[in-house]
Amino acid sequence: MEKKKPKLYVSLPISGHDHDEVYARCAAAIAKYSDRYQVITPVELVRDTTTPYNECMAICIRELLTCDAAVFLDGWRDSKGCFLEYWTCRIYNILDIEDNEL
Repeated sequence: MEKKKPKLYVSLPISGHDHDEVYARCAAAIAKYSDRYQVITPVELVRDTTTPYNECMAICIRELLTCDAAVFLDGWRDSKGCFLEYWTCRIYNILDIEDNEL
C-alpha cells in the first residue's frame, strides 16, 4: 500500500489578477510539488468566480487547516488573503514555504 502524501496548500494572489495567469501559476505549483505532496489550490476549491470574497476565504482557510504545509508564491506579501493564510499557518503550526520562482 502506497503511503499517503502530505497535503500542501498553494497560496497566491488572486483578486485583481488575470484568471489565466492564476490558473497557470497553480498548474506550475502542482507540477513542481505533486511528486512529494497532494497539492491543493484555491482555484480548485472555489470554481465559481461569482463567489463573494469572504466565502472564498472561509473555504480556503477551512481547507488550509487540514494541510501539512503551505507554499506561498511570489507576490503573496501584497495580498490580504495570502497574509491571512500565512498567519493561519503560523498560529496553527503549519509548515510555510516561500517560493519566489512561481
